Amino acid sequence: MEKEIQTESQRFDRGARLTVVATVLLLLWPIALSLLFAGYPTDGWASTTAVGFFDGPFTLRYSLTGDPSPLMPGDIVTAIDGRPLVVGQLPPLPEPLEAGRTITYTIDRAGQTLKADVELVRIGPGPYAAIWLSNPVLTLATLLTLLIAAAVFFLRPDQPAARYLLIAYTFQAGVAFTEIMANPYVFAMPPWAVFLTAFYQTGWSWIYTSSLILLVLVFPLRLLPLRRFPRALPALLYAVPFLTMLFATPRYPAVTQGALQLWLGGLTFGTFFVLFPVVIFGTLIHNLRNVREPVARAQVRWMALGFGIGLGINAINNLFGFATFDFARWERLEALTAVAGLALPLALAVGILRYRLFDIDVIIRKTTSYAILTALLALVYFGSVVVLQRVLSPVTGESTAAVVLSTLLIAALFLPLRRRVQGIIDRRFFRKKYDAEKVLQQFAATARDETDLDALTAELVRVIQETMEPESVSLWLRPAEKLSPDARHGSSLPVQP
Repeated sequence: MEKEIQTESQRFDRGARLTVVATVLLLLWPIALSLLFAGYPTDGWASTTAVGFFDGPFTLRYSLTGDPSPLMPGDIVTAIDGRPLVVGQLPPLPEPLEAGRTITYTIDRAGQTLKADVELVRIGPGPYAAIWLSNPVLTLATLLTLLIAAAVFFLRPDQPAARYLLIAYTFQAGVAFTEIMANPYVFAMPPWAVFLTAFYQTGWSWIYTSSLILLVLVFPLRLLPLRRFPRALPALLYAVPFLTMLFATPRYPAVTQGALQLWLGGLTFGTFFVLFPVVIFGTLIHNLRNVREPVARAQVRWMALGFGIGLGINAINNLFGFATFDFARWERLEALTAVAGLALPLALAVGILRYRLFDIDVIIRKTTSYAILTALLALVYFGSVVVLQRVLSPVTGESTAAVVLSTLLIAALFLPLRRRVQGIIDRRFFRKKYDAEKVLQQFAATARDETDLDALTAELVRVIQETMEPESVSLWLRPAEKLSPDARHGSSLPVQP
């Protein structure tokens, strides 16, 4: 027992302890800054800008206090006490900045210019609840992601993949605490706090993407770059973007980047923006093509499933969000992205912990078949509604009949279409499983009709050969009183691999 305890304690080595220190720092950093900001007067709203670090006109998102206010979500504040908000300049905060003071906002509401008197308040730590409840789906998904990553790490602290997973998702959870500082009044804080707030938000380059890149390079097999440079490569991937973004982050009272800062920050972001998908999906494709060991191959499939769902939906949502930018729609897309993002830590948890590892084929088959089935049924439904409306509307004068008939058509098509889609997927992508099922079905039919024992045993050996592909097969029949002397024998037949 003592030896087992010692072994478990040794698993929590220096690398695991450094991971704990890094995650604690990544959480305390935004929490401390947000608690500092909570002591300063603000307008009591969470807001954002499309350009820069809360410089220029800002859009109100939701109230942090829930108190009655002349402001509304979606209002664009263009001036404070008659002084305009200009991109690239500090917001003209009133002086002295104190709670209870009333200031006048000039706002743009649905194309109309209005004036609104706003009383400054100290929000305290209470608005954390308002922030997290403003998008509860996003909050819950972020919390679950962190809990999954933490559970995987404490169950497998010796696994580098578990460490990188925890570091990445601790930073993602820490970003939620910076939401309370989504306000132009953040510039009332000391200059060092303003800088640290801006710099933490650049961590998507030097913490999140770097950790996930290292994760795919180390799991399930350590690939050549990490095998050759086990310490230099992680140091490079963390240190280089850290230092470049440290230089590129504006220093108060500047709110915009200089030419060199802008170039260096853009280069870092662009490099990791390209490197991230190329390395991740390139590594996954390489592993899927070259890994042959069954457990490692199943782990690669789980990882591919997680990245495919998590990052795939994230990319689609981001493209859609940028194409049709609207803050309300953007927050809904954020929630959807966070829910889809759960697929990655869940898949990696299964792969790292090896729990029901080989269910991956079933999940991929079912996910693929039902995704295709849903798309086909949706096309049939909307197509039939359009066609039937044109046919039946002149007769019935309404579209109810078209909707009802289309629904009945979908119900009738569901089962045969599902079987057809599943058959096509099995033949195209799961040929071995499809062939095995066919062979077993044929053997079952033969076993019902065959009476010759030698023919039946020969058929059984053939079935095992085709489905399992062993190097050799040995078959023994248990002697029984009712069996004839000829049947009391065993056969051993070699099978070519």
